[in-house]
Amino acid sequence: MKRIRTHIVFWSLFCLYSLTIDFYTGEYIGVFAHLIYILTHHVLIFYSTYFTIRYYNASSQYKLLKMILLFATGFCFFIGVHFFVRLYVQQLLISPFKPLKNYLNHFLYGVTWYVQYFFMAAGFIFLENYKSSSQKLKISEQQRLQTESNFLRAQINPHFLQNTLNFIYAQSITGNTAQLSDGILLLSDMMRYSLQNQGDSNARVPLADEVQHMRNYIAINQLRFGGKLQVVFESNGSAADLTIIPLVLLTLLENAFKHGELFDPAHPLRLNLQIKYEEKLLQFEVYNKIKTGPREPSTGIGIENTRRRLDAAYPGQYVLQAIPDNGFYKALLRVQLATSPAE
Repeated sequence: MKRIRTHIVFWSLFCLYSLTIDFYTGEYIGVFAHLIYILTHHVLIFYSTYFTIRYYNASSQYKLLKMILLFATGFCFFIGVHFFVRLYVQQLLISPFKPLKNYLNHFLYGVTWYVQYFFMAAGFIFLENYKSSSQKLKISEQQRLQTESNFLRAQINPHFLQNTLNFIYAQSITGNTAQLSDGILLLSDMMRYSLQNQGDSNARVPLADEVQHMRNYIAINQLRFGGKLQVVFESNGSAADLTIIPLVLLTLLENAFKHGELFDPAHPLRLNLQIKYEEKLLQFEVYNKIKTGPREPSTGIGIENTRRRLDAAYPGQYVLQAIPDNGFYKALLRVQLATSPAE
């Protein structure tokens, strides 16, 4: 339907342009006569070549032979109609036009028009195909991001899950019911958050839930390591009804847990979350000392993967920087958020 509208708009503008030119050059012969001339010449030439090329592109066998035959047939058909219009119809409706002197001129005139409109139709089809390909590529990218986003939301780091379950099992063996119940509750909340909110790749979750998910992640790791992790989490501003795509903040946090030194009191992992509600602006900064020993495996989401998700959800509305700094690592995310729709 869009393609048909494009063609209608194009020919409407063409007729208006042609009428305007003829009016100012003194060759104006009336709207009706002019439209008849356009329909029998310009439109005929254009679409005879347009459908020739389009059929050629759709053909799978004998493409060259079909192209030659279709081109020749379309050309002969146009020349026949052209002669009829120029010799008879024009004399009745468009007599002010100067008639051509001989048949050779008629033929050369027709060839000139046909060649011009052949390239015009080819360019038109090229633009349509380019637009169609761009739309298909965009849809394909959206589908890929949707699949990727759903996968990210549905997964929990297997290594993290295994260690947490081992920790819970150990607490059950030793009879430490307080830590056992805390661990089960935290793990349950994290799994619920990771599995909920399935939808398209740009689906949003409450920012408050994303922040709580990070706190749960830190808390359950503190349980595993007996509260020895050196993590400073500062948060300022109200999340209220702000929303964000899920697991973006957690990705930066998990990246720091994977690569950062978490047991050095002199250089703790620092998390700074600033929320400016009135401006709907979030800034999240992660700063950690880079670990020199073994590193804990992560989900493999990665900064670049997060950047692609942000590109799709917040085009031109975010800044994401990841900067190594002499044994330390700083990640900074600044993003313009939105509020959740009213219930």
